[in-house]
Amino acid sequence: MAKRTKTAEQGRAIMRQLFGEAEMVKRDASTTDFNEASRNFSDENCFGSVWARPGIATRDRSLMCISQLAALGRMAEMQQHIEAALRNKFLTPSEIKEICLQTIVYCGLPAGQATTRAAEEALLRFQARD
Repeated sequence: MAKRTKTAEQGRAIMRQLFGEAEMVKRDASTTDFNEASRNFSDENCFGSVWARPGIATRDRSLMCISQLAALGRMAEMQQHIEAALRNKFLTPSEIKEICLQTIVYCGLPAGQATTRAAEEALLRFQARD
């Protein structure tokens, strides 16, 4: 594994805050020669450069991320960010429900229903851990 930059380390610290130490350990253990470059890109650019910016609050970035992933139909990633938002107390289940309703209006009923189902699964998983 290549030496990480300061920005990548900052990104990993943000990911650790969002997703928890256990997820980072699991992620590191599953890093391979094939996916290492992609993960390094995420550490450096997504989390180290963008999520670390001071322009908006982390809570707002979380809300935006969930909404954007819903709009794109990226349910697995959206669920991961929903669980992170709940874990970090950025969003409540009621606020997540509002994101689902907003998705119905702006992305269409099928996308909104898929978002609602995926969000509910994430909420149930999160509640089962508590």
